[in-house]
Amino acid sequence: MSRLPSLGPRGEGWLLLQLLLLLAIVAAAMAFPLPVDSSVQQTARVVGLVILVVGLIVFGLGIVTLGSSLSPLPAPMPSAELVERGIYRFIRHPIYTGLILAALGGCWWPIEVTPGWAQSIAMALPTGWTMAALHRLMSFQAGAAAALPYGIALAVAALAVGWIAVRTFRYA
Repeated sequence: MSRLPSLGPRGEGWLLLQLLLLLAIVAAAMAFPLPVDSSVQQTARVVGLVILVVGLIVFGLGIVTLGSSLSPLPAPMPSAELVERGIYRFIRHPIYTGLILAALGGCWWPIEVTPGWAQSIAMALPTGWTMAALHRLMSFQAGAAAALPYGIALAVAALAVGWIAVRTFRYA
């Protein structure tokens, strides 16, 4: 038996804690920007792209291999079986691993170098807001005030989604 609290019947609280941790990472980047020169930026973009692609492959293999047992919540569905084939032979949590790798790789690939349509899609998503804030801090060495509107938008979105979740999900 696990000593960790369940935080909901299927671990819904753990999902919320993950989102809060991501918000804390963004806040830390806003508070402590790192200056980087252009040669480091170019190298980071190449390395970032490789990490991003590897992350997406691992993520995709995890989803395909999991099949009908896929769930966004930590606790498995009652009918789910432990998957030990495919990518799960090598990585216990390939979906999380892939998402983390893709996010880390994407942090080094600036949205400014993508086509206009991709920039529009990115700025319609909270991840796009996060990356815009991080790039202003890291790539453009702007102060925390430049990232503040994005942080406020993320906080409002998190509160809205949290409110919807509390109103929608019922515990059995």
